[in-house]
Amino acid sequence: MRVFWIAVGVALACALARPAAAGTVRGRVVDVHSRWTATGDRIVSDVTVATDDGRRVTWTQAGGRAGGIGMWQSHVPPLPAVGDRVTAEVVAARTGGGEATRVARAVTIDAPALPAGAIGFVNTRTHNSGAPLHWASGCVFLAMDERGTSQIDDEIDVIESVLSTWRQATSGCSYLDLRFDGTTDGAVRFDGDNVIVFREDRWCRPASDDAPEECYNPSAAAITTLFFVDDPDNPRDAEIVDADIELNGVQFAISSGGQSRGSATCLADLANTLTHEVGHLMGLDHTCWDGTGERPVDGDGAPVPSCTPTSALPPEVTEATMFNFQSCGETKKASPEADDIAGVCSLYPLADDPGECKRADVGESGGCCAVAPGRALGPRGGAGGGLETLIAGIALLALRRRGGNGRARPR
Repeated sequence: MRVFWIAVGVALACALARPAAAGTVRGRVVDVHSRWTATGDRIVSDVTVATDDGRRVTWTQAGGRAGGIGMWQSHVPPLPAVGDRVTAEVVAARTGGGEATRVARAVTIDAPALPAGAIGFVNTRTHNSGAPLHWASGCVFLAMDERGTSQIDDEIDVIESVLSTWRQATSGCSYLDLRFDGTTDGAVRFDGDNVIVFREDRWCRPASDDAPEECYNPSAAAITTLFFVDDPDNPRDAEIVDADIELNGVQFAISSGGQSRGSATCLADLANTLTHEVGHLMGLDHTCWDGTGERPVDGDGAPVPSCTPTSALPPEVTEATMFNFQSCGETKKASPEADDIAGVCSLYPLADDPGECKRADVGESGGCCAVAPGRALGPRGGAGGGLETLIAGIALLALRRRGGNGRARPR
């Protein structure tokens, strides 16, 4: 059984009439339609279920595939597929433009149990071809939102240190160069700019005109959103073209060196959390299966072991930077382990060095996302998605509770 956390919009205008909540919904998924929002900054999907009591209920959630681009998020559950039997708690919500919609608080998908698998690094993959996600260039640029965080003073130093740690750890077998790109006024959206954003007021992505607010699992210390080419007929299938990282400064006190001005009781060491999320940015997935989505396979093609019981997992899984969970104040993920390094080097081996460093192009006139001259993938080009083109995966670094040459940010 796969239990999903689905982001929900919670800030609703009381003065407006709300659509009726569907409550507990049980049935089979009969349609999944993915689309770009009107602002073109994200992909959302409308999931329709034929319920056991004869109704049809539709809700909206983030993720999917449209215009030849897939959207994946770490630490957020993937979309159900047509044919899945689901149980969902569905509530009323509104888009930023005031349109009535529904979202699901949680979704459980019935699935057969599988035996625990072998141990090895895990790649994030496309839905259609199953190819591992990767960057085409020899380098990746990563900037920080100019607002930074109010909870520590040295976030830029930590970011540069994390990128340097990954570079040094993989330099013996990988060509990929991670570069800090200074500060920017960018946001989490599909624009080709890779940005780190600290969320300190609400652990949510704001609503857009035609999509509800996307509030994340409060146990998630961070979320990484990837946009990538998801078209088996495109020679650039599986190429990542945009990556954004959001850090949770609401339920967690973002810390450095054990110190934070945040008010939350649980410290989330920035280097620990960010090293994990940068692993997602490069194309790595978690080292154990938490029961959400289809069970992935590791780099050797073997099923990934279940996360539960944790006591049954070997240190190669639990000590890896890409292990799914972290504890308050944890710092061990800031040092990539052999499994993490092997994953990066399998995606970017020295022998395949492209010999160039350039930014991903998501424009309309060709470039890495083009399917034909002048026709771009994404919200302005390509055909959007029926179920056969659906891709979604959402993952996050969750809390397990027990008992460069960038320019400095103005202060």
